Amino acid sequence: MKSKLLIIIILVGMMGCSSIKEPQQPLRLTDADSMLRNGLELESKGNYQDAGSYYRVAQGMYEEYAKMDGVLACLSGNCRISLLQNLDKSYLEQKEYMQEIIDEVSPELAYYMLLLKLFELQQSKDYASIAEIAVYNDNTPLSAKLQIATAKLQALAYQQSGTVKFAHEVENLAKAYNKQLRKKASGDADLLSSAWYAIAYYHYVNSAFRDAVSYLDKAISSDFRYGNTAGLGHDYWLMGQVEAKRGNRDKALACLRKAEFIFRSGDYSTALQGVTEEIYRLKGDTP
Repeated sequence: MKSKLLIIIILVGMMGCSSIKEPQQPLRLTDADSMLRNGLELESKGNYQDAGSYYRVAQGMYEEYAKMDGVLACLSGNCRISLLQNLDKSYLEQKEYMQEIIDEVSPELAYYMLLLKLFELQQSKDYASIAEIAVYNDNTPLSAKLQIATAKLQALAYQQSGTVKFAHEVENLAKAYNKQLRKKASGDADLLSSAWYAIAYYHYVNSAFRDAVSYLDKAISSDFRYGNTAGLGHDYWLMGQVEAKRGNRDKALACLRKAEFIFRSGDYSTALQGVTEEIYRLKGDTP
């Protein structure tokens, strides 16, 4: 009797420790989210073949549950890859499928088409058009607002235009998104660091170097904590340029070398070539 009572107590204790929590989503979709993240990481490194494979697998998993934002995210990824590889037929087919989903299933996700168009314009360096069409409204989700505003601020900075007021608008969106990240413990940390980077770049081109350093510190902190190596490398690259403009050659060189280490270890060949050339210029050497 005593042993039976002990077993009952143990079972009750186990039930208390392992009580079933209400799942946020099916495990299959959690796996799809992981596949999508892997695809994004590979795309950032220029490994388009493997990235495309991850996107396609994740897309199928999202379609199993009619999770249309996931489907559109995967289609967007493969659209970007097709565009970068000049695969016009593939790009148009996937773009048409995205539009079909938005028209017939999820019109509230129309901002995916705008984000894709902004990417297309970025490739052609049509910054004037980006600044013109990068608009959002109150119904646009916060994450999409931040992406659109970040793209617009970058475009304005490249044109050496824009206002401090709009930079502050992007900052307020970034702060709100950061609060959302901390509260929900989920979201896209890379998006947040991209916003800090864009604000920093805006201040850099406007010779507000102290402000640029302040926002780059935020970007570096975020990218380091969340393991965004591609973003971290670009943060240090820009910080090196900022410090060079401030006349801090040693700090500039240290930042550029950090970027060099990151790009080399992560196999970011295009970025590595660019920062290596920057180091040569700072040293006054000839590659």
